Amino acid sequence: MRSSISYILRPVALLLALVTTSCVNDDQTVCPPFGQAEQYVLNLRITTQKAATRTTRAEGDDIEEATDAEDRINIEGNDFAVLVFDGYGRLIQRFEPSSAIISRQESGYEVTGVLGETSADRIQVAVIANCKSMAAAAVYDRFILGHTFLSDMYRDGTTWNFTLPNDGWQPDGAGKAIPMYGCSGVALLSAATQNAIDKERYDLDLGEIKMLRAVAKIEVADALPDGVELASDITLSNYNAVGRLIPDATANPDWNKEDTQVGAPTLPDAPATADGLKFFAETKTVGDETRTVYSAYVTEADLTANRAVINLTVRDSGANPTSKDYNMEVDEYADGKPTKRLGALLRNHIYRYEIRSASNTLNINYTICPMGTSVADIPDFE
Repeated sequence: MRSSISYILRPVALLLALVTTSCVNDDQTVCPPFGQAEQYVLNLRITTQKAATRTTRAEGDDIEEATDAEDRINIEGNDFAVLVFDGYGRLIQRFEPSSAIISRQESGYEVTGVLGETSADRIQVAVIANCKSMAAAAVYDRFILGHTFLSDMYRDGTTWNFTLPNDGWQPDGAGKAIPMYGCSGVALLSAATQNAIDKERYDLDLGEIKMLRAVAKIEVADALPDGVELASDITLSNYNAVGRLIPDATANPDWNKEDTQVGAPTLPDAPATADGLKFFAETKTVGDETRTVYSAYVTEADLTANRAVINLTVRDSGANPTSKDYNMEVDEYADGKPTKRLGALLRNHIYRYEIRSASNTLNINYTICPMGTSVADIPDFE
C-alpha cells in the first residue's frame, strides 16, 4: 500500500542521420577522441502523467489526485537539460532548450534539435530538471563535454548539490518546481539503422525516462478531535540542509524501477545539519476525512548519524486556551507509539504522521511510501 506521485518522460525518439558505428570496447582508455564521425538529430517527447494517490481500505478504493506542481518540469523557464552520453557513459552533447525548437503539444512538449558529431554507436539520455528552483542554476554549467561521465555524476558529492530553503518552500506550478533526475537505458544506434524504412532518417525509441525527485516529503496530518488542533508553526530540527540532485545509481542499482526506487540515501560529501525548517499547510483528503496536513520537503539524510525532530504544538480552542509543545523524532510508529528507528530519509518517498490525540504523549499513526512513477497505495489511518 503506497502513495504515488507520477512524473514520466514518455517515449523518447532519436531521429538519426548518417551514423557510423565504432567505440564498442568497454575499456575507456581506447575510446576514440570526442567529436569524430557523423551528426544526428534528437527529437525528444516530454509528457506528464496525471499524478494520483490511492488510499485503499476494506470497503474500496479512493483516488486522491496529487498537485500538478509536484509533477511539473519548468520547461518555460528553461529549467532543465537533456544530456546525451555515449556507450562509455561519457557526455557527448548538452541538449538544452537554448539549442532546440520547443513546441507545446496537447499532451506535453516536443523538443527537436541537431546534436553534435559523434562516433558513438551506443547512447544514454539523462534529464536533470528544476535546479533553478533550488538556486542551483550553476549545476547546468558543470557538465563538461567529453569529460563528464555518468559515473562521476553518481559518485561526486560536491559538484551537483543544492541547499534546501527553510522558509516553507513548496512548488507553485510556475517558477518553483521540485528538482528531478532521470536516465534512459543504453540504446544501440545500429538498431535504428537496421530497422529503418526511411534511409534518410533513423528512429530509435528509448522508452520511458522515469524522473525521480531529489527530495522526500514529510506530512503531519491533524486528526485531533473537535476543540483541539495543531498549531501551524510546525518546524523540523536537525535536518540535512544540503542535498544531492542526482541519485547514486551505484549504491541504488534499481533506483529507476517504480517498485524499488532507492534504498540508501545519496548524501553530499559534507552534510550540513540545520534547525527551523518550516512546514506549510495543505488541505487533503485522508480516507473519508478532509484534514489539514502540514508538509515539508526535505533532502535525504542518514538518520543514524543525525536524528531529525518534528517540533509541534497542540492547542485547544476553549475560553482559556491552553497548549502543549511536543518534540517528535522522525521514526516509525505503530499503535500510536514509536517502534523502530528509521535509518534514513529517502528521496521520492512520503513520510506521513497522523496526530490523533495528545496528552502526555502523542498518539500517532504512521506510514512511509514511495512517490512512484505509477499509481500505488497508501493505507488509511484508522
